[in-house]
Amino acid sequence: MKRKYDVNARAYLESIAYGRGLDVGCADNPIGLSIGVDIDPGVKPSICSDMGNIPVGDCSKDYIVSSHCLEHSSDPIKVLEEWYRIIRPGGRIGIAVPHGEYVSSKTLGCSRTGEYVGEGHRQLFTEITLEKYMLYVGFRKVRTFKVKRPYAWKQHPAIVGLGIK
Repeated sequence: MKRKYDVNARAYLESIAYGRGLDVGCADNPIGLSIGVDIDPGVKPSICSDMGNIPVGDCSKDYIVSSHCLEHSSDPIKVLEEWYRIIRPGGRIGIAVPHGEYVSSKTLGCSRTGEYVGEGHRQLFTEITLEKYMLYVGFRKVRTFKVKRPYAWKQHPAIVGLGIK
């Protein structure tokens, strides 16, 4: 499946995807030559794993890219710490998430009764919150910015975060 609704964000992620790296939450379309990581065995990823516990060595990858995955975590700090563990010193991270200021609260993953509903978003991000989370776990030279999504529903923008370990 071609993910055309994220064509602009994916172009930024593709720009850092060189060397040996992972695409976390790849579905059936990993970015570039990335090793695909997904929790859904049905999309046949190279590594079937939860995004917060990936079975690869410390400092073993040049980069991690992830498009529209981190917002589904109930603990994004834990996930970012795991990704930080995996990236070698000087390696790169690229993350795309929906822009939280445009996302309906109805897409959040749990109802008041704790039932899992909606699109499963558990965290909403702005440029500032994504940047602060990335800096908190140790990434440096972090840059976050809004990108257009001309093919997305209501053309809601995304946020891209880029950084270095």
